Amino acid sequence: MVEARSRQVLEDLRAGRPIAVVFTHSPTLRSLQLKARHARLVPLELGDRERVDAHVNTVVTQWTYAPEPYVRTLLATGPGELVAIELEPSAAFDQTPGPQAGVALSKGARS
Repeated sequence: MVEARSRQVLEDLRAGRPIAVVFTHSPTLRSLQLKARHARLVPLELGDRERVDAHVNTVVTQWTYAPEPYVRTLLATGPGELVAIELEPSAAFDQTPGPQAGVALSKGARS
């Protein structure tokens, strides 16, 4: 997350508000939503910036249906500080498009 573009989200996290995040596997669109009662900002680890850049490059190759400049713009971190967030999920939901979207996952289930 880039700090300058995410000021309100960061203020909410610092205030201890709940958070929901969605993770999507680009080639299959399988998606998982995690909810947490709160999260905290943590320092980046060595190599995190490079991992983000590598992820963007991977998505560019996977999204063959979209022009590369569009994908790079969509995923651009731009100048500024990256921040990392740590959370302990309190609930998980299938968010893959289709009839199961929004269904809560049972404890110990794998999506």
